[in-house]
Amino acid sequence: MSSIDHIKATPQVMVAQIGARHHYAIPRMLEESGHLSAFHTDANAVKGLGKWLSKMPVIGSRGAFKNLGQRTLTGVPRGKVRHTDALLWRRIRGALHLGPGYENYIEDDYLFDAIIAARGFEGVDTLYAMQKHGTNILEAAQAAGVRTVVDVFITPMCHHIVEEERARYPGIELSCEDKARLELEDERTRREIDHADLLLCPGMNVVEGLANFPNARGKAYAVVPYGCGVSFGGVKNEPVTGRVLFAGTADLRKGIHYLGMAAEQLASEGYDFRVAGNVSDEVRNHPMMSHLNFLGRVPREEMREEFLKADVFVLPTLAEGCASVVHEAVMAGCPVITTNASGTMVADGRGGVIVPERDPDALTEAIQAVVKDRDKRNELAASCEDLAKEFTEDSWSERLMEALTNPTPEIIPADPNQLKA
Repeated sequence: MSSIDHIKATPQVMVAQIGARHHYAIPRMLEESGHLSAFHTDANAVKGLGKWLSKMPVIGSRGAFKNLGQRTLTGVPRGKVRHTDALLWRRIRGALHLGPGYENYIEDDYLFDAIIAARGFEGVDTLYAMQKHGTNILEAAQAAGVRTVVDVFITPMCHHIVEEERARYPGIELSCEDKARLELEDERTRREIDHADLLLCPGMNVVEGLANFPNARGKAYAVVPYGCGVSFGGVKNEPVTGRVLFAGTADLRKGIHYLGMAAEQLASEGYDFRVAGNVSDEVRNHPMMSHLNFLGRVPREEMREEFLKADVFVLPTLAEGCASVVHEAVMAGCPVITTNASGTMVADGRGGVIVPERDPDALTEAIQAVVKDRDKRNELAASCEDLAKEFTEDSWSERLMEALTNPTPEIIPADPNQLKA
């Protein structure tokens, strides 16, 4: 009997996760539903070295340590948290030049993976591992007869898409010259697929990405769209006409250059294109971005005001899993213009407008149509309110529990074209 043949109605789930993805929503939802057995993670503000560093302003606000204070693990009992400081120590050694430190995220992933795999699976019947964090854990869990679930939070074709875009628009971002590293990404994905009993995907865009890997065909999957725990407390979006908001890392993957092209086409019409999020000097100073107003990293409370004042939120992304910033815009009542690659709940006429990827003209036309037609803009804003009710964190939890206990999940077809039929 394989591990997927004995799905329990009340599974005891061990979660393995690096960082505070979704503000620890997965272990929190599993705990609230009575299914969390243990949560294995890295440095945080609750236990170990991370707890003490996060309380030291000089250290806790700098570089790789600056987000430690936000890793509060709200809703997860401390007794169920098992952490490792090994990844944090690597960063400290590197920062102090005391030995090998942080080199790249792949090495961090493998280190975490090996540490958690060695701990065993006592009292666990289901392992919930995040994509990229779990090849050894998955293999060890299956060997122990534990059912394995992989949260595929972004399309596994992401790095291929980004490399294609870097070739299309050289000079904005450095291309990855280490082709062996790109192959390592694919090999890791293949291993995760091999040892996954269930692939959890936030949208069909991710399922379609998985279908590019032959060993994924015939694998069980479930589409579980994310919800949003952000609340605007009933405060309504009061837009500044012509204010266009982008939020997230300003890079090629998220289509920042296409937003730059649209801003250039609309430069004489009084639009204010605001970009909130991390941005490299290369992107900021590129001529293509000259009509964008880069705000840098914006504190959460100020970001709330950005959403409430935006006339339209735009994310012309090329590769995502399910873009959480789109959910936040919808929760704020702000119409969204995005692509199918965003993997979100927005559809044409429902919460916003969908435009083709890599099409700056269509993006420009959509922005004009929403901003200039106030009736249309108001209709889209009203539809956000209904859409938001379907994608709360509570509804996300319900979808997740249903997927984890469903004995007859969907199967990725042998012919990937059937997914688009």
